[in-house]
Amino acid sequence: MRESTIPVDPTNPGQVLACLGFMEIAELLVGPVECRFDWSNGAAVRFVLRTETAVQPFEAVLDFLASCTVEEVSPDGVRASGVLLFPGRPKDTKDPPAALLGHWQGKPLRLPLSHWADGSSRKSFKLHAGRLVGWKVAKDMLDGTFTSTKTPKRDNDGLKSLLTSNRAALIAHPFDQLTALAGTYCFDARRGWTGLDAGYSPNEHKGNHSVAGSPVVELLAAIGLQHARPRELGGRRVEYFVWSSPLPPALARVALTGNSSVCATRRFQFTMAVSGKNKLVRAAQEV
Repeated sequence: MRESTIPVDPTNPGQVLACLGFMEIAELLVGPVECRFDWSNGAAVRFVLRTETAVQPFEAVLDFLASCTVEEVSPDGVRASGVLLFPGRPKDTKDPPAALLGHWQGKPLRLPLSHWADGSSRKSFKLHAGRLVGWKVAKDMLDGTFTSTKTPKRDNDGLKSLLTSNRAALIAHPFDQLTALAGTYCFDARRGWTGLDAGYSPNEHKGNHSVAGSPVVELLAAIGLQHARPRELGGRRVEYFVWSSPLPPALARVALTGNSSVCATRRFQFTMAVSGKNKLVRAAQEV
């Protein structure tokens, strides 16, 4: 099998979840995959995807995402007073699930994006709240956003523009190409500030104090959460694992939670911060 790798910071929960996002889409595009984390070179940890084709899987995933538009999903088209109704959900929600509509090798593909509103019995691990709506966040991560109307508008880079302007760097180091981001899913720990930490709110100074993050991390982490969730321990404590041996997607999803004994693992924990109505991931510590 062919191996392709990218650098990853295992203490950044969003990057680990984004690795699973790469895995999920790569399986759809290029067929059977296996994945692992390689920490044999000390702190220079890499995420490894093994495939049976010559297609570079990280490049394929980014190209697919660049072809995508975002669809707001409305089950059965049912609405009540402007609020979507979702079977299986305990109450109406104004944050509907979404889907990515793209194409690969001339064929249309539809990818669900709905961890925050999938109606399952699993904890949603939804961190965004308030005015942040899931399908709009996905669109912003793909297409870019604008700053507040209180400041001169300027286009913030999304995944599509980053792939156009710096393709080689984005493919080789997809988590390290940062741009000023507005509303996100709150997964990238590099954006995990609070007003208490900073002594002021960067949101009030967007013209001069932009908070950089990775649209690739934000979007791919949301995709990774479709079938795998970190373990919430209570008190806003969260735990996840990385693993060293190649695993197919079904086992990799389990390994994230530490429920796999088939290979060596490393265990990380972090405490979520709170900023307004949003929860934020913080850098994790190995335990």
